[in-house]
Amino acid sequence: MATQYTAKIPFSRLVKIGIWSNQSTKYAMSTIYSKLKTKYPGKEIYIINGGFFNMSTFRAIFDLKADGTTYSKQFTMAYMGMKDNKIKFDYGEKNSSQYTDIVTAYPILIEKGVKSPNFEKLDGAERGRSMLGYNDNEVIVSCIQDVSNTSDFSMNEELNFMLSQKCTYAINLDGGGSSQCNFNGKIINSSRKVNNFVYLVATPATNESNTTPSNAQYPIGSIVKLKKGAKWISGKTVPDWVMNSTLYVRAVNGNNITISTQKTGAVTGTVLSSYIEGNVSSSSSYQVKITAQTLNVRSTYSTSGKIVGKVTKNQIVTIVEVKNNWGKLGDNSGWIYLQYTKKVN
Repeated sequence: MATQYTAKIPFSRLVKIGIWSNQSTKYAMSTIYSKLKTKYPGKEIYIINGGFFNMSTFRAIFDLKADGTTYSKQFTMAYMGMKDNKIKFDYGEKNSSQYTDIVTAYPILIEKGVKSPNFEKLDGAERGRSMLGYNDNEVIVSCIQDVSNTSDFSMNEELNFMLSQKCTYAINLDGGGSSQCNFNGKIINSSRKVNNFVYLVATPATNESNTTPSNAQYPIGSIVKLKKGAKWISGKTVPDWVMNSTLYVRAVNGNNITISTQKTGAVTGTVLSSYIEGNVSSSSSYQVKITAQTLNVRSTYSTSGKIVGKVTKNQIVTIVEVKNNWGKLGDNSGWIYLQYTKKVN
């Protein structure tokens, strides 16, 4: 599964937002990050690849302005204008003089809190994506890794994700193999050098992490259930096989809860916390020893459930959920009747 990182930087902590032009230097992202860390000591740095460019000439296309210098201008499309610690969705060359930094919006994802009337799906392909948005309280940047033969984001999924982040305005940045970011140490790398980056400088958070904020209600490793009709943040319905599995919380990012059918390894997907029915338990798992010679493993917590396996005497297994004196096995293979077990201390 492709890695995704999202950062939300409150305006109350934002020191600077701007564009870093890489046109003459062709630095790797790591070099630019280091230079920003040196320029702004003690500050948090967030960078993400920015606007589109011609890969043959390595020159910016559409509209790009960085630190007061215009590198490309057409003003046929909308853009994000920036100055100091302010960002604004805007149109037209007339307004552009008030900004020190500009990156083109294409396609526009969100305007005034809803799907933009100018949204263009372009294609249904799932690729790496880079996104920039904001609302009255914060700037939101998100990057999803471009990985072959895996589930990245389609343009519609990108739109739905930024809507879930409560963006008032949001745009698509250059994507595919260009998608890369370093969100204060959370890194998605790409071998491609890109023409420009969006960067944000922020004062350190107090008792919080923007990319993985704590959430006492859903501690990492806790077991949760999903409500009927739950959807991934991409807008797709969570399939039945996931709904019927034991689900572990693997990461928490604001209202986004990443879950998996495994305690470690690959994650299954991310849902909004509103789809979480509740914790089964953050510490409900325990081990039992089988006391019967053989004990059936059934597909559900009933003798009418299909026999899907067996466990044998003195075997020790992990129980992660209990219903009507039936215990669900930690490997998701099925349920056993606890009358023929003994809890291991």
